[in-house]
Amino acid sequence: MPINTPHPEYKEADWQKMRDCYDGNSAIKAKGETYLTRPNGQKQGSYNDMLKRAFFLPVLARTIAETTGNIMRKDPVIEVPPKLQSVVDDVGTGKSLDLFISSCVSELLVSSRRGILVDYQDGQPVLLAYNAENIINWSSTYIVLREPYYVPDPKDPYSLVVEDAYRELTFDEGGYIQRVWKRKDKHAHYAVVDEIIPVAVGKRLDYLPFVWMNPLDNTTSVKKPVFLDLADANLQHYQVYSDLRQVIQGTTHKATFLFADGEPPKEIVYGLGAVNHVNDSGARAEVLSDNSGLTEYLSVLDKLETQMAALGARSLQAKRQGVQSAESARIEQSGDSATLMTIASSVERGVQQALKYAAEFAGVTGEISVEVNKDFLDGKADPAMIGAMLQALNTGRISQNTFLAFLQQGELLPVTVEEELEYIADGE
Repeated sequence: MPINTPHPEYKEADWQKMRDCYDGNSAIKAKGETYLTRPNGQKQGSYNDMLKRAFFLPVLARTIAETTGNIMRKDPVIEVPPKLQSVVDDVGTGKSLDLFISSCVSELLVSSRRGILVDYQDGQPVLLAYNAENIINWSSTYIVLREPYYVPDPKDPYSLVVEDAYRELTFDEGGYIQRVWKRKDKHAHYAVVDEIIPVAVGKRLDYLPFVWMNPLDNTTSVKKPVFLDLADANLQHYQVYSDLRQVIQGTTHKATFLFADGEPPKEIVYGLGAVNHVNDSGARAEVLSDNSGLTEYLSVLDKLETQMAALGARSLQAKRQGVQSAESARIEQSGDSATLMTIASSVERGVQQALKYAAEFAGVTGEISVEVNKDFLDGKADPAMIGAMLQALNTGRISQNTFLAFLQQGELLPVTVEEELEYIADGE
């Protein structure tokens, strides 16, 4: 079995679809007939024109950005020993741990899968992230990771082409070992070109320092992408919109037929100035257009946008008529919290475990904790509630402590209740 053999649960099609939808309009159009079927008998030129008129609404990308923002609206709370602070500042790729955590959240929303390899390079622990597509195979005794890299094109020294290397994390009789597999050219078999034996303070590891993350837990289990249904609805919207543009094109740019001597047309040409010659007596006629189907297309698009809103794209949904109370808005949003909660917890546990592996590599001891925000709703108190609480304070119905705790819960108090009471006592 070659080293690039995928695991039976490897879901390349789902992950690629999610990646394309996340990348947006250009990526979707670049895939051509994968997402937009060419009508039977349509020539390539006409299909290219149809493709240009189509538009993929960036619903998935916007939803993932907004959802990531909900989780990351408060900075993670990270506690590590001083000797591990360098990893918090830079995980080894020029990215801070805060940004690394944000990228993990975003990736779980795209593919529902993320891995972190903890390595030791140049005397420094590093955290290396791997997307779902690059975690090729796994078991209790090995993990195979794909690592794309550029090489000069043999036919053009000024051009670069992508090749794949594979990093195998496994064991030999002495413990944990990495093997790097490459091939000389695309026709050759993969072979081991390097063996690396990572050590932690001079000792080999008896485990694979790799952390798993999915939307529910930190196991190797492959989960359905969180927003896969939204991606499918987004693609349906793209296809229906393309059909609508075709109908508009056909009804506004009518075909003209010129009946005269000559060969009959091999195809009907539409568009401004287009003339179709027919072998008949001299006459001229235009095809009458019927745009009665436009309403149905618009209705389908509207329903798809409503469905996308229900699947996660709330920004497409029409705002509720009238004024919505703060409490009803919180209740409406709370339906999304379960998935956000499990994703935040998975990233929190995963990054914390990765930091513990990093500490072992560096020979560092001490408390390590990571706390990712789990308050996804805007907790700011509305003015009416603030006024009511202030009146209760002034009339002696609640204590100063209760009022300050209310302000802190509403994210209006920048310090703790105890600190604020000390400021008040000191007259500050």
